[in-house]
Amino acid sequence: MNKLLFAVLVLLFSSCSSSKLVLIATQGDLSQHEFNRQIDFYYKGGHIFIDVSLNDSSYTFLFDTGYEITMIDQSLSQALDFKPIKQYKTEGSSFKTQRIQYGFLSAVELDGISFQNIGIGIQDLSFIKSPFSDKRKIAGIIGTNILRKVYWQLNYNRKTIQFSDKLENLTFSSDALVCIMTPRNSTGWGYNNINVNLNNIHEEFIFDTGFSGSFMGNFELLDKLQSNDSRIKSNDNFVHIDQLTFGEVRLENVPLTIKKGVKNLIGNKFLEAFIVTIDWKNNTLYLSS
Repeated sequence: MNKLLFAVLVLLFSSCSSSKLVLIATQGDLSQHEFNRQIDFYYKGGHIFIDVSLNDSSYTFLFDTGYEITMIDQSLSQALDFKPIKQYKTEGSSFKTQRIQYGFLSAVELDGISFQNIGIGIQDLSFIKSPFSDKRKIAGIIGTNILRKVYWQLNYNRKTIQFSDKLENLTFSSDALVCIMTPRNSTGWGYNNINVNLNNIHEEFIFDTGFSGSFMGNFELLDKLQSNDSRIKSNDNFVHIDQLTFGEVRLENVPLTIKKGVKNLIGNKFLEAFIVTIDWKNNTLYLSS
């Protein structure tokens, strides 16, 4: 895939339909408790892919903290026990605004752990080009409605993901950098935002493992940065930020990709320097060296 391909999904809804949407985004149970599993992942083109089981068959999914609802490619819809509920207008960073059918699936399984009665959407995922030499199809996207059910730890160096129903099973160093995140929705579902300080300009960035780059900002952010400091010039869609901070992270002379019509993102190119532990319950990120 293109190095700067990124995937963010945002559901658009009216107040009259929000109760069903919240149910789709939050419903789901675990098949068991007291577990601690580790799986390998494929790191291709700056993206994380994992093996997921549906109806005892294995499929390749993108692991994406920027996608609010788990998605399955429309080519599989007839073979699954999918219960449609409602269509919602949905916008994404890699596709035009469209109406997507949402509902419930009996189970999505990961290394023997079943996420049951889980909300999903049925979408044409052809915009995700296969980075694999065997050209396997990318059959789905694991989104935050599944990710919020457990705790996760990403080790980019070893290409492993550890996940557990208890945070204490995921060990990380005492000097890990701590970052508090904020859910996009007041009811605690969807992706998480991180408040980032760029040269004393505060902006919300999405914590997004669906983005292969480090930091990306939109034109609105660029305008604010240039209004604050006339020395900042855009050069080939990049600007350099003297100081960028969030949580306990302190960076200097940071290249920021600028792109029209996107949301501000923090992605894998930055995250891969750390062992990343995600505490969804307390919306906290731990970055260990």
